[in-house]
Amino acid sequence: MTGLTFLVCVVAALALGGSALRAQERVIYSASGTGDVAPFVTAGDPSGNLYGADWFGGTGYGSIFELSPSSTGSWTETTLYTFTGAPDGQEPLGVTRDSAGNLYGTTLYGGAYQGNDCALLPSATRKSASLYAAEQNDPTSFHCGTVFELSPNGDGSWTETILYNFTGGLDGATPQGGLIFDKAGNLYGTASNGGDGQVGVAFELSPFNGGWTETVLHSFGGSSDGAFPNGNLAIDKAGNLYGTAPSGNTGTTYQNGIVFELSPSGGTWVETVLHTFGSIKSDGLVPFAGVILDAAGNVYGTTSAGGAGGGYCGGFGCGTVYELARTRNGGWREIILYAFAGTPDASSPDFPVTFGANRSLYGAAGGGSATGCQLFGPCGTVYKLASSGGVWHEKVLHSFAGSPDGNQTDSGVIFGPGGHLFGGTEYGGSAACSKGSNGCGVVYEIRP
Repeated sequence: MTGLTFLVCVVAALALGGSALRAQERVIYSASGTGDVAPFVTAGDPSGNLYGADWFGGTGYGSIFELSPSSTGSWTETTLYTFTGAPDGQEPLGVTRDSAGNLYGTTLYGGAYQGNDCALLPSATRKSASLYAAEQNDPTSFHCGTVFELSPNGDGSWTETILYNFTGGLDGATPQGGLIFDKAGNLYGTASNGGDGQVGVAFELSPFNGGWTETVLHSFGGSSDGAFPNGNLAIDKAGNLYGTAPSGNTGTTYQNGIVFELSPSGGTWVETVLHTFGSIKSDGLVPFAGVILDAAGNVYGTTSAGGAGGGYCGGFGCGTVYELARTRNGGWREIILYAFAGTPDASSPDFPVTFGANRSLYGAAGGGSATGCQLFGPCGTVYKLASSGGVWHEKVLHSFAGSPDGNQTDSGVIFGPGGHLFGGTEYGGSAACSKGSNGCGVVYEIRP
C-alpha cells in the first residue's frame, strides 16, 4: 500500500465516524428461552472456558452454564446445574472459580428459610418493575437466598452443595453480589437485606469441621452508614474490604449511597465511610456496582446516576466512573473519571469496571446506544476508558441493537480467550426465543 493510498483509507474511515476502527462484536451464544433466559458470564478457566448464570434458566429458577470454545471459533453451551427454588436456590448471581475448578456463587432467593422480610423493595434491586411484580406473585420469592458451591465430578456431572442458607434475621438475606476469596480460603460477600437494621450485611464464610460458618462483619444501619449493599467486595493486601451501598445518607430525602471500607481490628471489623455520593455538584449517585482496586490500593467503581450529563436521563445524570485515590494524609479524594451523557453515549452503568492494559478500564452499561433501539429504553453499550496526559477519554466499543444482537446488558465484562471481552444481555438474541419477540438474551464477544 502506498502512502497516498493509506492516507485516503484513513480519511475515509474518519469520514465514516471511525467505523473501520471500531471493535468487532459477535453473539457467541443466544438463549432459546427453553431452560435458558438472560445469560451472563463472570468467570473463566485457563483452557478458555467461560462460566456464568442464567437468571431464569432451567424451570425458571436459574441455572449455571459453561461455554467451551472450539478450534473453528464456535462455542458450545453446557448446563452444569439447574436450580429448583426452595430449598435449593433461585436466581443465581454468577460464579467465582477457585484454583481446583470449583465454582462458588450466591442466589438471590431460594434456600431453606422463608419470610416477608426477605422480599426485596423495588428501590433495592436493579431489576425492572415488571420483574419485581412477577417475583411478588411467586411464593418462593420470599425465601432468603443461599451461598452455594458446584464441584466437578469425574463423569462430567457437577454436584451442588449449599454452604449457607440465609434466614432473613441478623445473618442477612437476599445476597445480590458475587463472592471473593482471601488467601486463607475464606469467602466474603454482601446481603442486601437482614441484619440489625434489616438493610443488609457484609459477611464472611469460613471452612469449619467439613462445613462453613458465617460471621457477620458489619450490619448496615441506613442513614450515613449505608443501606442495601448489593455489589461485589474487593480485598487489599492487608485484608481490608471495600464495597458500596447504593442508599444511605444523612439529611437527604434522596439517598445517594456510599463507598465503605471494613478493617479487621482485634477480632471485630470497623466500618469507615470513604465517600458519600451527592456531596458535591455533578457527583455520582446510587452506586449499585461493587468496586475494584489497583496495585496502589486506589478504588474504582461506577454510579448508576449522577454526573454532569442528564438530558437523556431524567435530570438525574446518566452515571459516572469514579476513582477514590489515597492522599498523603491517609484520607481519600474522589475523582470523576467520566460522566456519561446518554444516547448515543452510555447510561446507567450498573456494573463494575475491569482493568485492561495500561490501567485502562472496561465496562458495560444497561442504557445508551447509537442504534436507536427501543425496548424499555436504549439497548446498552460496552465502553472503554483510557488515560492520556492525566485526562480520561471514553470510547463506546459497541452499541447494542436488539435482536438478533443483544439488548440491555445484565453484567459487566470479563477478559477471556485471546484477550477478548465477554459479557451478557438480558434481552435480544434469536428471534426464535420461546419467551417472546424481544429475545431471551445473549452472551457476546468483543474483539479489538
